Amino acid sequence: MRKGGVPLNAVRSARDYLAKEMNAEFPFAQYEFKTDGKSLILDSEAVDKSVKDKLIVVSESGQYAWKEILQSLLRAFEYPSDGNGPVVKWRVAGAEEPIIIDPRISFGSPVVRGIPTWMLKERWESGEGLRDIAEDYGLEPSDVMAALRFEKTDIDIERPNQWVH
Repeated sequence: MRKGGVPLNAVRSARDYLAKEMNAEFPFAQYEFKTDGKSLILDSEAVDKSVKDKLIVVSESGQYAWKEILQSLLRAFEYPSDGNGPVVKWRVAGAEEPIIIDPRISFGSPVVRGIPTWMLKERWESGEGLRDIAEDYGLEPSDVMAALRFEKTDIDIERPNQWVH
């Protein structure tokens, strides 16, 4: 969470709130969190099944937020399918983007379908075309573009191959 940009005081506030209000001894192992990089957020259904389509900002003492407004801004954490254990994936660029961080893949560096984003950026910067890079790795051109955007690289999709020697 700290590597995701969430300030330490927000992590502490979330822990204190969940320990007090939800009687959660180990809240970071019990709940599936999301973040906007500043706050820790839970789906309201995780805490109260009667409250739908809202988010609870647990680092702000349980303040409610509208899910439909914030959903696209959240970077989602994914947990094991059985619901037990620590975070296994983090959708660092948002829930709709293909970029993930998974400590089990490429030593935790950001990847698109298992291919490190830095590697796609290196290929682009060496002059290779978007479609060629995508084909080499079995990706869609949109996946390569997402990786290049994540790596803060200028993209000209019509650029021809321009090998740099």
